[in-house]
Amino acid sequence: MQLTLNAKPSADGARRISYRPITTERNLIYLDWVAHNREAVSKATNGRVGYIHIPDMGAAGIREFIKFYYPQIRKEALIVDVRGNGGGNVSQMLIERLRRELLGTDFDRVSEVTGTYPNSVFYGPKVCLLNETSASDGDIFPYMFVSPVSAR
Repeated sequence: MQLTLNAKPSADGARRISYRPITTERNLIYLDWVAHNREAVSKATNGRVGYIHIPDMGAAGIREFIKFYYPQIRKEALIVDVRGNGGGNVSQMLIERLRRELLGTDFDRVSEVTGTYPNSVFYGPKVCLLNETSASDGDIFPYMFVSPVSAR
């Protein structure tokens, strides 16, 4: 669909834009909420702490994890938010990534970049936020997040 815009009620100087109507603003409200949370964490910690919200343990959840975990892997700490998580079946993959242990590091004489082995390991403290609105695999994730392997 197209819309004609102008600062005055005239066709002179008007411009046309294309748009696609949506049936609900739910996704926009969700994205705004996540962006606000990420910004609040960054501002409160001077950018030192990362924030990820995982909306479910399905396709959307794994996409959000991949999109925001790896770019924040060198932050000093990480907040993993699963409030309102609708469940699914990918919590095992996420837990495996979050539980990876740092086995070694490498340093370069001419660069300040530090490498890790394995190369995708977060080695700072992590916390998990949860609430009563998570379900199924969204309930299992926080339990496995805080449960040490030896306790099971």
